[in-house]
Amino acid sequence: MKKNKYVCVVPTVGRPELVERCIPSLLAQSMGFLEIIIVSDDLNYDGKDALSLSKKIKVLHTRGQQGGPAARALGYRNSTADYCVFVDDDDAISVDFLSNLDSAISLQMVDVGIVIPKVIKIWEEGLVPSHQARPPMNTIEPTIIPQDVLEKWCPSTSSGLVFSKKCFPELPIDEEIKGFNDVQMVRAGARLGVTVLFCPSAVANFYQYFSRNRMTSSIGDRLHNLEVAKNRGLLFSVEEEKAIVAGAVFSSMRSTAYVRGLIKAFEIFFSCLKDERYKHSLLANKKRIVLQAATVVWLAAIGRIAVFGSVVKRCFS
Repeated sequence: MKKNKYVCVVPTVGRPELVERCIPSLLAQSMGFLEIIIVSDDLNYDGKDALSLSKKIKVLHTRGQQGGPAARALGYRNSTADYCVFVDDDDAISVDFLSNLDSAISLQMVDVGIVIPKVIKIWEEGLVPSHQARPPMNTIEPTIIPQDVLEKWCPSTSSGLVFSKKCFPELPIDEEIKGFNDVQMVRAGARLGVTVLFCPSAVANFYQYFSRNRMTSSIGDRLHNLEVAKNRGLLFSVEEEKAIVAGAVFSSMRSTAYVRGLIKAFEIFFSCLKDERYKHSLLANKKRIVLQAATVVWLAAIGRIAVFGSVVKRCFS
C-alpha cells in the first residue's frame, strides 16, 4: 500500500520558546514528515534554534503582522507533499499521529479532502481537567462526517487539521479574516463537497498557556473579528456564536486572573453578564461557567504564588 507524504506547517508569532517545545513531537513521529515549515508573523524571528534541530525544518516569514490565516496560506503554498498538517506552536501531537492518520486515509474508498483529529485541550497549569474538541458523533473509528453535521459544527481549533493538496491547490481561507481559521477552512472545504474525515486515533494536544507573555485578545477584539468574518460571508450557527462570545469572556477572565488577580477577573464577568451582547451566550454555557470560575480562582492563586516566590528569591539572592 502506497503511503502518502506529509508536510507540517507551524504558524507562530513572537513565541520562539513555544516553537521549541512543539518541534520535538513533530520530529518524533514514527512515520516522519517530509518537511516541517515554520511560518513566522514576526520578522525578527530567525528560527536559528529550531533550524538546528533538523535539516527537515525551514523557516518562512509573512510580511509581518498579517495574522494566522496569512501564515497558514503561505506555508500551504510552499508545501509539496500529498497532505499538509497544521500544528500550532502551542500544540504537541502524539508520536503515532502520522501513522494512524495515514492508515485512516488509506482505508477510505474516496479521496479524503480534510481530516479532523481528536484534539485534547489542556491548561498548562494542570489544575483543571482537559477536555476534548470532537464532532458530535459517538465513534472511536475513523468516520466520514456527514454534510449536515458540518453545517452546524466545526472544530474549535485548527490544531492538527489536515488538508489534501490534490483537493485544494490553494488553501480555502480568507486572509482578511483575523481568527476563526478552523471554521473558515473546514466549512469552506465542506461547501465544495470534499470528504471530511474524523480520525480519533490521531491526537493533537493543545496546551493553553496563560501567562504574562501570552495574553488572549480582548472581548471587544473578538467580537469585532466575529462581525468582520460574518460580513465577509463566513457563516456561524447560533450555538457557535454563543460559544465564541462565551469563550472570549472566559479567556479574558483567565488571563486577567493570572496577571491582576481574582477581583478584576470577576469584574469582567459580571459586567459582561449585565450586557445584552454577552448575557445570553454566558447563560447558555452554565457548565462552562462553573469550570471557568474554578480555573480563574486557581490562576489567581498561581499568580500570587509566583509574585511571592519572586519576592522571596530576591530577598535571599
